[in-house]
Amino acid sequence: MNLSKEYFTNITQEVEKIITFYESLCNNEDFLSKVKEKALPYWHIDSIKELIFDCFFQDLARCLVGLGYDINLKTKETFGFFYFYARYHNKGLKNEYTKSIALFDNYFYDTVEDTLKKINNDKVKISVGEDIFSMCSVLKDFADDDHKQKYLIMLYRYASLTAITK
Repeated sequence: MNLSKEYFTNITQEVEKIITFYESLCNNEDFLSKVKEKALPYWHIDSIKELIFDCFFQDLARCLVGLGYDINLKTKETFGFFYFYARYHNKGLKNEYTKSIALFDNYFYDTVEDTLKKINNDKVKISVGEDIFSMCSVLKDFADDDHKQKYLIMLYRYASLTAITK
């Protein structure tokens, strides 16, 4: 794959911010208890952290679809999406250009694609409630407006970097 070191650095920096935000939510006991009490039974997911991960993953996919891309995990436009998943499962991967490209080009691809199918690719194309992004609905109900705004800014930056790959 032809992914420049500059693009890799830019997109991974933005995705790292999204990962940090994800981790902060997963470490916020008040937020987790509110989501567990009110939302978890309706989402039919066993784990709060799995629910939050699925929302983030779907939202990154929605950014791609909203930009007019197919979710084809073999293109450089999807690298940020892939990197989010890879970092979630491999904490040691952080900002490693050569290792990340090797994973993207090889075996890890199938794992990401399988996860996307499990989340259900059709959900990526629809909105959740009033919000286009799944996590925005969760944040609106269980956090404050600052969290939602911060999340939307991160998605905008991610989408902006993805859009310039054309």
